[in-house]
Amino acid sequence: MLKALAGVRSHEHREWLPIVDNSQNMPELEQAMMDALRRHAGAHGILIRGHGLYTCGGDLEEANRHLEAILVCATGPGTGRSRIPIATS
Repeated sequence: MLKALAGVRSHEHREWLPIVDNSQNMPELEQAMMDALRRHAGAHGILIRGHGLYTCGGDLEEANRHLEAILVCATGPGTGRSRIPIATS
């Protein structure tokens, strides 16, 4: 499933998902997300603590494909355990 992520050509790819703290202050949350994505420019998604996963793509179809790939890779088929290293900042 890793190869479903745009630009990934190898099963040895390691996907890093930045995590940002949630906030009701939308400009603050936007800035935190932009900063995290700048630090992790190759990330295909971002986790908002206590809220959920957002994925990126050139269009909605690509973002949905990234979502499915990340969820399958994160849990593995039927394991329920995360297999993706997650960046914490």
